[in-house]
Amino acid sequence: MRPGRYAGNEIHRIVKDPDAVSLRFALAFPDLYEIGMSHPGFEILYHVLNRQRDIAAERVYAPWIDLETLLRAEGLPLFSLETWTPLREFDIVGFTLQYELQYTNILSMLDLSGIPLKAADRTADDPLVIAGGPCAFNPEPLAVFFDAVVLGDGEKAAVEVAGAVRDAGKASLTRLETLRSLASLPGVYVPSLYDITEKGAVPRDPLAPAMVTARTEPGLREEDYPEAPLVPLIEVTHDRLSLEVMRGCTRGCRFCSAGMIYRPERSRSADALMKHCRSAVAATGYEEISLVSLSTSDYPELPALLRKLRDWALSKQITVSFPSLRAETFTGEMAEFAGGFRKSGLTLAPEAGTQRLRDVINKNNTEDDLLTSVRTAFENGWKRVKLYFMIGLPTETDEDLQGIADLVKKAAAIARQGGRGEISVAISPFSPKPHTPFQWEAQDTPAELERKAVLLTRAIPRKGTKLHWRNPAVSRLETVLGRGDRRLGAVILRAYEKGARFDAWTEQFNPRLWDEAFQECGLAYEMYTGAIPTGAVLPWDHLGKGIGREFFLKEREKAFAAQTTADCAAGPCAVCGLMAHPVCVKTRNRSSESAAALDAGSEARGYGRGRKRIPHPELPKKIRLEYRKQGRVRLTSHLDVVRMFVRAFRRANISLAMSQGFNPHPKLAPGPPLPLGFSSDAEYMDAEIVGPLPDHFPDIINRTLPEGLTVTGFRWVYKKVASLSSQIDLHRYRIVLSDRVDLGETKQRIHDFMHTNRHLAERTKKGHTVTVEIRQYVTELSLHGNRLSLTLATGPAGTARVHEILDAIFPDSDHEAAVTEITREAQLVRMHGEAVSPLDIV
Repeated sequence: MRPGRYAGNEIHRIVKDPDAVSLRFALAFPDLYEIGMSHPGFEILYHVLNRQRDIAAERVYAPWIDLETLLRAEGLPLFSLETWTPLREFDIVGFTLQYELQYTNILSMLDLSGIPLKAADRTADDPLVIAGGPCAFNPEPLAVFFDAVVLGDGEKAAVEVAGAVRDAGKASLTRLETLRSLASLPGVYVPSLYDITEKGAVPRDPLAPAMVTARTEPGLREEDYPEAPLVPLIEVTHDRLSLEVMRGCTRGCRFCSAGMIYRPERSRSADALMKHCRSAVAATGYEEISLVSLSTSDYPELPALLRKLRDWALSKQITVSFPSLRAETFTGEMAEFAGGFRKSGLTLAPEAGTQRLRDVINKNNTEDDLLTSVRTAFENGWKRVKLYFMIGLPTETDEDLQGIADLVKKAAAIARQGGRGEISVAISPFSPKPHTPFQWEAQDTPAELERKAVLLTRAIPRKGTKLHWRNPAVSRLETVLGRGDRRLGAVILRAYEKGARFDAWTEQFNPRLWDEAFQECGLAYEMYTGAIPTGAVLPWDHLGKGIGREFFLKEREKAFAAQTTADCAAGPCAVCGLMAHPVCVKTRNRSSESAAALDAGSEARGYGRGRKRIPHPELPKKIRLEYRKQGRVRLTSHLDVVRMFVRAFRRANISLAMSQGFNPHPKLAPGPPLPLGFSSDAEYMDAEIVGPLPDHFPDIINRTLPEGLTVTGFRWVYKKVASLSSQIDLHRYRIVLSDRVDLGETKQRIHDFMHTNRHLAERTKKGHTVTVEIRQYVTELSLHGNRLSLTLATGPAGTARVHEILDAIFPDSDHEAAVTEITREAQLVRMHGEAVSPLDIV
């Protein structure tokens, strides 16, 4: 178990008094904390909702299997992170529908909360359960579980929904009346107000529109982006500042749902982005910024932004990274601007192996574009380039598959020149998505995908490449749930009841559970993976972005003729149906700053290949810190605490010295690790500081540390000293026993243990069980009331572990039941017959 997932306590979390607000909104992400905390849209909603004085937004994430099991065993409900409030006590529980294979997690979270799974079974005592996100554009497989679904941009819509529910409560409206008021809001779909017929979804209430059109914000408002984003206390998947530079994409890839549902393209100014960077980095202490969008290299002010970012980021020792890029947009100029930053990997997405098939999918790039980008990356210091392809695309032939292999061979040959690096190849099956020109197409059968995988595996050279495959069974389920109808609600429920959880995780996905669920519900995968007639009613026909069906059909026709459509941001309008939108006009030109302008900027500022990080003019000085670790933060790991200190120093504007080499890191050296879950009154860490240390340093650093971490003292280190782990050789613990412990029996067992010369314990080391003699390490063990005092020594062969001593004292019971709290009271260094603090030897 990783308890830090459930501790909350993040920097900049917002905790409001429940009695001081009119509405409580639980933002629910149906995957692990590490995934949900990496999603910038989730944080934007958290920010805009909490900006309203009378609304309290709190967060909850799907518990991993271990905690779900524990909650069920103990009869405890799922709770929010901010106040540990059971979800059932909120007014609204709002789920983010980010990915189809998270659907069973939604049912798990509702079930753990004591909220009826089906909307029809909920009463006035239950919260409204709503959803939003990209998968909301076809929520029909989940329609039976949701009271309402919000389509499109959520910045204003979420606040309006919350306001409507708040006002309904004040007016004592019934649940049905509240749902009808939500249905009258633009972009809100209330499934229970529609009948599903052969002609599609038909509203049976005058307030329910026949067509629900997604909300589209006319621009990206700076006030919607938090200046002080949440900073997790544990490492998350994207542990960095995600800077949304623009939203939407007009490239028109025919397989891409995101490129359609996030239209039109809206961007933020370079000046606004820089202002946000400065404030967010100062508030968070993040070491990395990621420029986020569907196509970052299409951002119209990218040259200007890179020029503004470059010197500032290098001076702050901050890395700037790019997400997956289009092959034709990664230029030498971009690579040179990135020259001073750490470069581990670059992802390019050619998607198909031949020009014909790239034209079919409207990728609008060439083999030369890709190979030029690969060469540019390796020449500018990248160590690994990842190429992303799809198989099973419409009209694909074996010649197209051979094209993938040929392209990989050429890229691998470039990578091998001078031993530059490696090519990683990721291959996924094509999955037809709603609201795209390919929404009617069939998905290859698992058998056909397996045949193609064998062909490619044999054709792609192993030398210099790493090949990664996506499970065809996962892709098939993704297609079924993505293009499904309301009948699939029964399948999802049955799969959940059988134990399906975290299907997006390889180790958790069990296709047998889904196979049985489909069979028991009288449905089949093939009902949803086959080709759909273009005249058929689609389950999502009553929901849309405003893009006309005629556009999708026209693009499909052009695909089968291998004809491309130009990017409407740089060419003529593609007439998708959004041209009436206030921002859907050609307000920019992607070539507004030419490569020549980039070159001129590079030369003027000395940018270019081989540029090193800006050196700091002062020599580093070392300090030794003493700090406490208490409260919720005790649930975080040793490495997580180091990361917290790194960011606290950044927030305090105190520069840490950096190591040398390809991957520089701050020079912080912690002492012996504290076991997870233990509190401590005396932890230690050495830090190398560059520049002056401010007066009242402990007060300043404590203001930037999370609650529970407190610096209690420090000393300058004026001489060369050994590491803390090698110096500290005594650890004293205070162990509080529960009321159920027989103190008399415990005292006798302590006496027996201390008067034996030898006690063996078994521990697992590198998969093997070894026997350790632990008595030799115990220098003191005594009972004072209901508290144990334990001192362990460290020797050349190591030391004993606290739980091993407790197992010796409580051999007939679970020692965890006998103990309520463990605190490391002191860590000491034995010198000249005395035990002294590590602060006193520097």
